[in-house]
Amino acid sequence: MSVRELALIRILGRAATVLIFTIITNVLLTQPVTAAWVGVGPQNKVIEAVAVAPDNALVRFAGAFGWGIFKSTNGGVTWSAMPNTGMTNAYIRAVLALSSTDVFVGTNDGVYHSVDGGSSWTFVLPTLFSVRSLAYDPLSVRLYAGTYGDDLYYSTTGGGVGTWTKSIVLDDTSAVVMHHIRSVAVYGRDSVYVGGSIADVASGGALFVSRNGGVGWSQVQRGKGIRGSVVGIAISPNNPDSSLIIGIVKLGVYKSTDGGISWLGIDGPSTVHPIGDTNISCVAFTPAYRMAAGDSTGGFYRRALGDTTLGWWPATGVPLMPAFPTSAWSNAAGMELMLGTDGKGVYRSTDSGATFAVSNSGMMGTAVRQILIASAGRIVVATGFGDKIWYTDNGGTTWAQAAVPTSNSIDDLAATSVPGTLYAGSYAAGVLKSTDNGQTWVNTDTTVINRFVRAVAVAPGSATVAYAGTANGVFKTINGGASWVSTNGVYIPPSTAVHSLAVSPFASNTVLAGTDSSYLYRTIDGGATWSHVATAAGFHANDIFIRTVDFDPATSGRVYAGCDSGHVYISSDNGATWTYLATLATVNSVRQIRIDPAHPSHLFAATFGGGVFASQDGGATWANISGALPDSQLYTLTLDPAGPSTNVYLGTRGHGLYKGPYTFPIAGCSCPSQGDLNGDTSIDVFDVIAVIGVAFSGNPDIQDPQCPISRGDVNNDVSTDVFDVIYLIATAFSGGASPINPCGP
Repeated sequence: MSVRELALIRILGRAATVLIFTIITNVLLTQPVTAAWVGVGPQNKVIEAVAVAPDNALVRFAGAFGWGIFKSTNGGVTWSAMPNTGMTNAYIRAVLALSSTDVFVGTNDGVYHSVDGGSSWTFVLPTLFSVRSLAYDPLSVRLYAGTYGDDLYYSTTGGGVGTWTKSIVLDDTSAVVMHHIRSVAVYGRDSVYVGGSIADVASGGALFVSRNGGVGWSQVQRGKGIRGSVVGIAISPNNPDSSLIIGIVKLGVYKSTDGGISWLGIDGPSTVHPIGDTNISCVAFTPAYRMAAGDSTGGFYRRALGDTTLGWWPATGVPLMPAFPTSAWSNAAGMELMLGTDGKGVYRSTDSGATFAVSNSGMMGTAVRQILIASAGRIVVATGFGDKIWYTDNGGTTWAQAAVPTSNSIDDLAATSVPGTLYAGSYAAGVLKSTDNGQTWVNTDTTVINRFVRAVAVAPGSATVAYAGTANGVFKTINGGASWVSTNGVYIPPSTAVHSLAVSPFASNTVLAGTDSSYLYRTIDGGATWSHVATAAGFHANDIFIRTVDFDPATSGRVYAGCDSGHVYISSDNGATWTYLATLATVNSVRQIRIDPAHPSHLFAATFGGGVFASQDGGATWANISGALPDSQLYTLTLDPAGPSTNVYLGTRGHGLYKGPYTFPIAGCSCPSQGDLNGDTSIDVFDVIAVIGVAFSGNPDIQDPQCPISRGDVNNDVSTDVFDVIYLIATAFSGGASPINPCGP
């Protein structure tokens, strides 16, 4: 090449640098060394009840469906999940706070009592059906618990074990019993209203009153023509003995100012603002307003006492559908309100319900137990008790809840070879299946398969052959879930709980099943026979709980196992024998290991208590890359199909889904630098000419054996193009840029 040609190239290079060097280098050369984790939801706490301690208004309780109790000590600004010690049913329907330490909750199986502010609980009243409402009469110190199917209970001696008496809510005219009670409200000594299901009542309405502490009852609405289930009762703080409102399913809001003798519908159809939703979910009374919420629109409305013309004003700031208010609390002055919602946690108002703001700090995330990148880039997440399955098509900006036939925990997800066909393992509900990319789900079987499913796996290239790891070994289907059979035979002992399951991507009949007390089971014939893989195969004696088994998608035979101890093992023969690899810097269990298919030496591990770890040497050494991640208890992780430098997704116990791009830090390696295309250890004009030849002339790119990235792809975007030319011009002639390390991601 002549001196003139070199000079021309130099001039062109300097011109290009002046025009675009600053922009291009700022954009292309700022790859992160560690992930900046961002929470993206889904935010889905179902709060069925809210309560405030009467002796300290800063102490507040929120009953979460499936999660137990959340507590705030600063007026709802921040919340903490209580340990719920002694509470065996965390599906809370009602909360009653007698003080900051004395608290009762109603759950799906009865009433629990805490005397230490919610840290520990005693089961004081078992019931056959859920407890939907709790109330307290401070004058007679009588407690009431309304159940949905098991009548009403009351206690006159503090609500302890064995102190409850069943009260039969008997229609004094027709002699029918209202078994299904949805709301209880006290308005004076031994004076109590209950509202329930209209299906229990042959004539009249579903509101009853007792004036002797629940010993005898009379129907309030006989002859009033109000035949609808009563979901909420609110008593006037101004005139509790005579004034109340009730919310009725599909019929709106009614008021009485004479103790229930006469009733008037107050939806306001002739006013300026009629109520926007007559399918009522809860009602509230303040000194200045009547309030109601609807579960068809998710709105919250208020109407001034004495108003006859204006009607109901909608509040701003409430979440609206698909969430809706489930419960409401007001302070004595009526200025501050708290709403529990079905799907968005707690909202708070400080202006008498005109405006609301979310008040969920410390409360809101779901428990993301598994993450699946489905067809068309849809992210599907399996969540914990009460939260079901959610999906997003925009990376978590918005979420939709799938139609799932259970509220039990969804512990695992698996894709199939048919786009849109997915399986899910549910704890206590068996295996579910979706054929519309996770939007709707059906049970595949509820009779044969053990329903306590912890893991599901699908044979590669199939949509019909799947395995389920259950509380009683491994089950298999060969017809897409139409029928299941146990594969345990004489090989896997009865009641062996399988917590992890994986099928080799290279050998569809090779399946590994990790147990909670007996190491690992392995089949190479699709479950016809199993071999027990334990200490003789390389596992340490204390590693009986295999939390996860994960095949390398790019290397045949290679598989990793993570244990409850934090130990990681590797196998090169499809799980027949194992070698101890490393102990992560945590005493907590390894819940998931993922391998970057493009760079099999790059591994990621999610741990339950230690956060997320990464290895760039095949698992020999690990670094904690949790950074500012707010939740170290991780159930799972997965990698974006484009690789971890696009996103690593983390499933947390209490903060939903987090994501962030991760680029491994530069490490020493023997591969030539990208950009040094001619191997002379410098970046100069000859490399510029060579990369132009690759980018525009069809010359073959330069790839060294054992080196992960071609020398011409200096910006690591998986192609050698004009951007690489610009990069090299800037490097060769301006000295301002350096090629990225070829041993990076």
